[in-house]
Parts: sequence; structure tokens; C-alpha cells
Amino acid sequence: MGEEAGPEIVAASRSHQPFFVARTTWLLPNCGQEGIDRLTELLDHKNPQIRVVALRSLRRAIAQPDTSDRVRNLWLQAQQQACVDSSAAVRREAAISLRDIPFQECHKLLQKIADGFDGWDRWYLEALGIACEGKEQESFDLFVVNSEDPLLWDNRLSGIAWRLHPDSAVEQLKTRALDITLPLADRKKMVDAIAFNSNTQAAAAMLEIAQRGPQDIRNYAAWWGQHRLQNDWKNVQLSDVFPEPPPIEKPLPNTRLDKSFTPPGDPIYKSDHGKASIDLDIRGAKRIYLVADSTNTKSSDAFWIAPVLTSAESNVDLTQIPWTMAFSGGTPSGPPPVPNRASAARRKKPPRPPLTVSPGLTTWGNGQSAIRVAARSVIAYDVSALKPLRLQVTALEEAAVKGQIFFSIFVDTSNTGKEILPARSLPDVPGSASLGRAIFHANHIGCAKCHIVNGYGGEIGPDLSQIARKHSAIALHEDILKPHAAIAAGFETMTVLTDKGTAISGLQVSAGDPIVLKDALGKVHSINRKNTDTIVPSKNSLMPELANLLTTEELSSLIQFLQSAANQPPDM
Repeated sequence: MGEEAGPEIVAASRSHQPFFVARTTWLLPNCGQEGIDRLTELLDHKNPQIRVVALRSLRRAIAQPDTSDRVRNLWLQAQQQACVDSSAAVRREAAISLRDIPFQECHKLLQKIADGFDGWDRWYLEALGIACEGKEQESFDLFVVNSEDPLLWDNRLSGIAWRLHPDSAVEQLKTRALDITLPLADRKKMVDAIAFNSNTQAAAAMLEIAQRGPQDIRNYAAWWGQHRLQNDWKNVQLSDVFPEPPPIEKPLPNTRLDKSFTPPGDPIYKSDHGKASIDLDIRGAKRIYLVADSTNTKSSDAFWIAPVLTSAESNVDLTQIPWTMAFSGGTPSGPPPVPNRASAARRKKPPRPPLTVSPGLTTWGNGQSAIRVAARSVIAYDVSALKPLRLQVTALEEAAVKGQIFFSIFVDTSNTGKEILPARSLPDVPGSASLGRAIFHANHIGCAKCHIVNGYGGEIGPDLSQIARKHSAIALHEDILKPHAAIAAGFETMTVLTDKGTAISGLQVSAGDPIVLKDALGKVHSINRKNTDTIVPSKNSLMPELANLLTTEELSSLIQFLQSAANQPPDM
């Protein structure tokens, strides 16, 4: 595409659609003088996003060896103009363009960029930090030349000091960290900035804060000191040792984790009184759910007596095999409370989920095995490997209850493994968000060992609380069944082979010395570089493929849970 296409491209750049304007802007530097003239106009466009695109277009153009002098001259003019643009987004773009320019050639522009920082825009501060890469010391001296007393710094200068943290600023950072009159959050930022310096002066300053600083920041500095002694400060000689910081306590969530759940779909059996002798054909069942519920508002005891699965090869006593998920003592579904002003007010507050317990194994009558539950209760079994034909069980409420318990049985016959339905079929599959929550937290699946949803779970993998806002149901389907296809940035797996022949795999917490990995169980491994033989990035995720562990119905439920979690307020 050459200058002969210029008139058409310039015409397209005058569209009323910003999308077309932005797309054609990338081509304008190659469209001759008419393209340059149009690009000059776009640098003053009323839409700051168009001005950003025009800058990027010019910046890309000047990187080409055959770029004309007129384009290079336009870039120099545009860069200076962008440094004082009314839009922070445009100034950020100009800042990033200064990264590889020597300090003596760009110090005036750096000062203009710094003058435009309002002290609060975190993205702007990061762009300024990128602009100063490799010239942090000179830039810091330039910015604070008229305000050398660190206790007089405003939020703008303290933010710049935090981001640039040159070696010469350690004493000033320490002065602010030790001043009890400053807010704790500001003092912690100064401690963070000191921690990112590798010299002896920074380590000594951190030790002083940990030993003699304000009480509310000593433990924070001690933690940083202990951490940095494992890498950049390990060879630093200090006058004393860092205090041992207290263990980190995670704040308790506002609610208790509700482990109750409801199977999706309709039951294949439901009793209408407190006793039932059940004999069901369950051919093709992958999962079965034994449900005991109550018409009363309080939990009542009930029993599943002699539950037996019959298959072509044998009979299996369900009390002798582990259930996959179960709870007992959940809130009965009995009659709804009579609405009144007080109960209506209570419903406006976040609900406090019930605490539940596991069902208990017992015997009944002449020694028959039985499962004792407190209704409401659900017990789930994975029977896919048993290939069952029939289920026989006696369901009985405790004598004192008198007709308040009813029993139901659900069966999941949906596909598993390679036969799981494609994502486009999921809307046709019944699912239950509460079942999905139970699956997420179940030990046999293990999602919660690595992932957090709304405050509950592990911290090895990404937080999934808002994942459904970013990914469609189809994308979640692929993410769950094929975790190795696309690994989230920052959660790539590394394998370290030591000089003793041991292979350790996990998420890379630190690439310094020592190398720090966190494995799938959450255990942290610290490996000195001198003891490593090979470091290899893995193409596989720590997350296992779940196709063989889930049915289509369970997959649908898990996705519904993630979707419902994304719609909850943050404190729920």
C-alpha cells in the first residue's frame, strides 16, 4: 500500500465512526503529504483517544529506517505538545515514549510530565516511572530540587519517590517512614520503596524501622527485612538481626461458607410421608443424590437404612464407600416465615449462611447399616464406575418427628469425560449454582485449594470471583476442561531441575536468588541458584483437566456458580 491509496485512506479517516478513524490513522504516515497533514489535524482531535492513536502511529513510523524527515519532525513536535496535553491519557503516552531517551536530551519533557501528575493517578505514575527507567537518580533529583525536606512532600512527590526509589533517596524515605504524624498507608509506601533497593543502606534503614520505628509499622518492616534477606540482602552485613514478624492472619470473611446445595432438575423419586421403602431403576446414573427435607422450620433427624446399589457384577453398600459431597443440618425448606416489618428489615442485610455438619454412619434394628442425617440434608455419590442397575433403600424419620420429613432422590445421567456436551449445548443442561458452589469447595475436585471465590479458597491460582464478568460461559467451559490451552499471565508453571536430580514444579513467586516456587499444594520451595541445573517453563497448567471428574450437569452447575458469584456484592 503506497501513496496512491492516500486519498481513500484520508477520506476514511474523516469518518464519524471513531473505530474507522483509529484504524486509518495507523496508515496515514505512509500516505504522502496529504496523510501527514491529516495526521497533524488528528493530533489536535477533540477525542483524546484519537490523539493517543495518532501519537502511536507516529511513534511506530519513526522506528522505520526509511521514514522521511517530515515525519520525524512532526513526531518531535507532537511529542512536545503531548507532554502538556490536557488529557492525562495523552501525557501518559508521551511519557512512555521517553523511556529510551538519555536524560540530558529529555529532562525538560520529563519535568513537564512530572508537573502534570496530580498525585493520585496510579496509571500516570506508572507511565512516569517507565519514562525514567535507567535514569531514576537524575530524574528524582530534578523533581525534588525545590523540596528537599521529605516531611514537606505532598502526595505527588511522595508518589514519585515511591515509584523511582533511587539509592540516594533511602534516608528521605526512612524519614517519612519514621514520622508518626503521617498516615500509616503513606509510611508503608515508604517502607515498600526502601525494600526495593538492594544496597546496604536500604537494609540498615529497614532494620532501624523494624527495631525503633512506630509500633504500627515495625512488624511490616520486619517482614520485609526477613523476606529480602532471602535474596538481594542475603550478603549484607548488619549490626543486628531483624525481629521475627508475627504470622500473617487472614481477616475472617463477613459470612460463613454455606456448604448446602440443591441438585438440579427434578427428583426421580419423592415421598409424601416420613417412611418409604424405595426400589428404583437407575441405569445410566453417574451421580445419585439422597435428599432428606423437612416441613418444619427446625432440623429433624432421619435415616437412610441399608442403602444398596445393584449392578451386573455385585451389590454395593453405600455406607461402605465415600460420598463425594454431603451436608446435614441445613436450613429446612419448610413453610416460609410470615412476612412482617421486622423480618423484612432483616432480609435487607447480607444473609448469614447456616453451619452444617457431615452425615453420620450408624446401625439400625438388627444391625443394618444406616446413615443418620438432620434434615435438610443432601448426600452425593459418584457411581459412574459402578454402572448401577437399581437402588434399594429404606428412608425413615425419627419416631418423635411424626410426618415432618420427606425424602427424594435425584439422578444425574449426563455425560462425562470425552462425551461431555460442547459448550453451545450447556444452556439446555440443568444446573444449580448451589451445587456448583459445593463442587468448587469439594475435596475430590479441589478448585478451592488453589482459587478464591468471594473470600473463600486458596491463593495459588487466580481469584475467580469476577471471572464470569470477563469470560463467557463458552470460554469458562473451555477454561475448565482445557486448562493448558490458555494459562493466565503471571500463573505460568516453571520446573526447576536441581543438581541432585530433583524436579520441582510450581508457580514462580520469585526469579531472583533463591528461586521461589509455590507448588499445587501451596507449599513454597526456595532453591538457591547455585544448586539448580535447569530451569524450564512448562506448557502445562498446575490445574488438572476436569473432564473425567465432572458430568455435563456438574460442569453447567460450576459455571452457574461462577456467574452468580460475579454478581454478588464484594462483601457477600
